Amino acid sequence: MFRKLKWKLVRFNMALLSLVFIAIFAVTAVLMNAANEQQTQMTLNAALHMRDDGGRQPPPVMGAIRVILDEQQEVATFSAPPGVSAELVQQATEMAQEQEQERGNFSLDTYHFSYAFDREHAHLVLLDQTGSIATQRNILLILFGVTILSLLLLFGLSTLFATRTVRPVKEAFDRQKNFVADASHELKTPLTSIRLLSDSILQDPGMDPELTREFVTDIGRE
Repeated sequence: MFRKLKWKLVRFNMALLSLVFIAIFAVTAVLMNAANEQQTQMTLNAALHMRDDGGRQPPPVMGAIRVILDEQQEVATFSAPPGVSAELVQQATEMAQEQEQERGNFSLDTYHFSYAFDREHAHLVLLDQTGSIATQRNILLILFGVTILSLLLLFGLSTLFATRTVRPVKEAFDRQKNFVADASHELKTPLTSIRLLSDSILQDPGMDPELTREFVTDIGRE
């Protein structure tokens, strides 16, 4: 009975803690995604509204690709981080032009891009999100691992605390059980004597009055 009670306490504690950790994990994921989306939009806006005709240089944003299109909507010029090929820029530009919305996301091979398209000025900004998404995924995986390890540690602590919580209750129950057993034994002995004396009186109607008085006196003492 007390073993079941202990494991009920452990299950209750672990269920409550699991819900707390799930809520923390979900909130963290949502906040990280929202922060990343906000930063992405700020970067796209900054790059999209920066013009070369004012003598200003393209913004030094990691992963940002700025594309200027000609009248045929072909790539006229572009600025990109080192290591980004013209072929990749061309493919990404074509993919962005196929999108119905002026802002959004798309995948190209192993790359993940966010884009902002100013069709009026034939200006396209592409932001490589591959590293950011990988970093966010790694952080969530680490957080998930820490959550699992924490739950295992808390399971051990919960089991220990449940054992300590149940122990005084079990000891009190055992003391009560022993008291009832001792009291039952103490009551059983005089009751047996009373029964024997009563049976002796009833089975012998001609018993000596003095002996009968003695038996009744003994019954009264019991």
